[in-house]
Formats: sequence, C-alpha cells, structure tokens
Amino acid sequence: MKKLSDKVTFKHGAVISNRMVQHKDKWGEADAFPMAVANAVFGVVKKYVFDNFIIGYRISPEEINPDNVGYTWHEATKLIDELTNKFDFDYIHLSLPDYKSKPKDSNKTFAQLVRPVMGQDTKLIIVGNVMNQADAEDALNYTDLVTAGKAQIIDASFSAKVVAGEDDKIIKRCRLRKKKVKY
Repeated sequence: MKKLSDKVTFKHGAVISNRMVQHKDKWGEADAFPMAVANAVFGVVKKYVFDNFIIGYRISPEEINPDNVGYTWHEATKLIDELTNKFDFDYIHLSLPDYKSKPKDSNKTFAQLVRPVMGQDTKLIIVGNVMNQADAEDALNYTDLVTAGKAQIIDASFSAKVVAGEDDKIIKRCRLRKKKVKY
C-alpha cells in the first residue's frame, strides 16, 4: 500500500495554491507537481506491482496559517477532483482537527464538500478527534472509513475496545512523567 501525503502547509501550499505558486515554467500551474507525483507513482505501480496494490492520497483539506500562507479547501477540493478523476485512487484520506470540521465559508463539513468531487470508486477516509465509540459511529455518517489517530496512540487497544462495545474501558488521557536524569 502506498499513501501519498501532503501534510506540510508550506510545502503543499507552495505546489497547489494559486497565491503561492511562483514558477514561470511547467511547474507554474497550481496542480502540476501533485499531478506529476501521482502520475509517476501510478506508472511505477503499473509496471512493477501487482494489480490490487492500494494507492491513496492524504491531505488536510485546508491549511492557512495566521500570515495567510497555505491553501484553502477550494484549492484542495479542485486538486482532489483532478486526482481522483484522472487516476484510480483507492482512497482519499482527509486529515482534520475534528471529523466534523467545517471551513469558515461553508456550513458543510470538509467531508461533505470533498465527497461530491471524488471519483466514483474512490473511498473517503477521515481522521480527527475520534476519541470514543460514539465519535466513531457518528463519523461514519460522513465517510466510508474512520481512523483514530490520537485515541489509538493513547490507548493501543482503542479499536478493539470500540468493536467490543467497551467504551467505558478506553483510556482517554495519557500523562507524561518527568524523569530526572543524572549526568
């Protein structure tokens, strides 16, 4: 399985944001670099790997820092549309602060905004503040598959406890202990 990931604001914004792309050559088109990477990955997979190799693309649908540097959900959605309609991505993975997150200029969640532009056979995965069984079940209203990042790190048995209906046994916080080190 290969996951293409553009999780760094400046790097991703610099290649998909019309405000940030400064090239005057073939890379001057906002989506040129991500499309070239996807083309290369699919070419290698087609040439060297078995047919059911899973390829996905992970993206934060909007990353704007306080200096207004980054990219908007409009740009990310345009890229997802192009990627999933040109290439046979198996999934798009939205990295979110909360699975119900919405952009400032919409009353829809990012998942609801992205889903309509995705290729027909492409699945949607979301991650973001899924911390218990109720969150996991509710998140499935927005997506095909839910991932639990922080919850799984805090409690390595999180998924097993959710499946078993043992929400009350999920460890919800972890404490860091300061250790004195002698030199």
